[in-house]
Amino acid sequence: MTTLTAPAPGLPRERLIAALDSFHRRLNRSLVRRGDVFDGNRAVAAFLNGSYPLRPLLALAPAAVAGNLGRTAFDSALAIELSHLAGEYHSELLQGLTVPPDMEDGEATLRSIRNAETEPLIMFGDFLAVKSSRRVVSLPKKISRIVAEAFADQYEGLLLGSLWNKGIPTIQEYEEIARRRQGALLAGSARCGAVVAGLSEASANDLFEFGERLGIALDIWTGVLDLRIDEPELERPAGQILMTATACYPLVISVANDLPGRRRLEQWAAAPAAAEVPEIVAILQGNGAPEKALDHMQAHLQLSLDALRRLPEPLADLLEEVATFPFQNPNSWRHLRRARPLRQFWRFKFLLGAITRARRN
Repeated sequence: MTTLTAPAPGLPRERLIAALDSFHRRLNRSLVRRGDVFDGNRAVAAFLNGSYPLRPLLALAPAAVAGNLGRTAFDSALAIELSHLAGEYHSELLQGLTVPPDMEDGEATLRSIRNAETEPLIMFGDFLAVKSSRRVVSLPKKISRIVAEAFADQYEGLLLGSLWNKGIPTIQEYEEIARRRQGALLAGSARCGAVVAGLSEASANDLFEFGERLGIALDIWTGVLDLRIDEPELERPAGQILMTATACYPLVISVANDLPGRRRLEQWAAAPAAAEVPEIVAILQGNGAPEKALDHMQAHLQLSLDALRRLPEPLADLLEEVATFPFQNPNSWRHLRRARPLRQFWRFKFLLGAITRARRN
C-alpha cells in the first residue's frame, strides 16, 4: 500500500507539470487527427486548451507524488476530462433552450432543441461523450465504476441547474445541484487518482470529500464573479448566468435570507427575461448577497482543505496549491491549461488569506 510519506525521486510539482503536458498531447491526439474533420479547426483547438485543468491535476497528482504515472492514470484523467468537455457543450445547448410549456410534447421539445445553431453543439458534445465512453471501457473495473458514477452525477446536475422550473431553489437544493454539476467530476478525479496511486480507502474517501466540497465552492465563486464586472480582468458583462435563466448562488442567498429586493427577484425568476437582467444584477450587487455568498464559499473551501489535511503532507500540499489557485485568478479557466503557463502558477501564494489564518489558529 502506498503511503506517500516518502515520495518518489524528483519534485512532485515537476512530475505533475510534465504529466500535464503529456496529458494535453494525449487529449489533442485523441480528438484531432491529421486530415480529419477537426484538423486545423481553431475553435476546437481553443476549446481543448482554454481553461484551468483542475480535473486532470486532481487525477494525476497522487500518481505524480507516488511516482507511478502510467497508462491507467492518463486514461482515467482523459475519460473524465472528455466527459467534462461534453458537458460543457451540452450545457451551452441547455442554457439557451426554451422549454415548451408542455414537457410531455416530445416532438415540440425536439423542435426547440434541434436547429442550425444547436446541431453542431449536439454533435460535437455527443462525439466527446462517445470518446469518453471508449476510454472508460478500457479502464480497470473499480476505476470505470467511479468514472461512470461521476458522469451520471454531472449530467443530473447540469439538467437540474439548467431546466429548473420550480422557482428559486433553496440553499440546500442549490448546493446539491452544485455538488453534482461541479463537484462530481472533481471528486471522481481525486478518487481515481487515489486508486491509481494505491492509497487506502480512507484516503480515497478524504479525496472524494475534498473534490465535492471544492466543486461547491467553485460553483459559488463562479456565481459571485458573474456579478463583479468592476474588475477589468474578467472581460465580460455581468449577469451571464442569469441571462440563461439559471440561478446563481447570490440569487439563492437573497431569497433565503430575505435580503432587499427579494420580491422583485422572485418575480423575475418566475418569468425570466434577458432584458431585465441588468436590473436584477444591480439588486444583487447592492443587497449584500455576493458577500454572504463568499462566506458560504469560504466555508466549503475550508471543509475541502480540512479533508485534504488528513492526507500525508506531500500530496496534501500539492493539491492545496492546485485547488486554491482558481480562487485567486478569475481568468484561470481560460488561460492556464497548458504546462508552460502552469509553471508560473507555482510562484503564487495560493491559499486565501482568511483560510490560512483560520487553519493556523
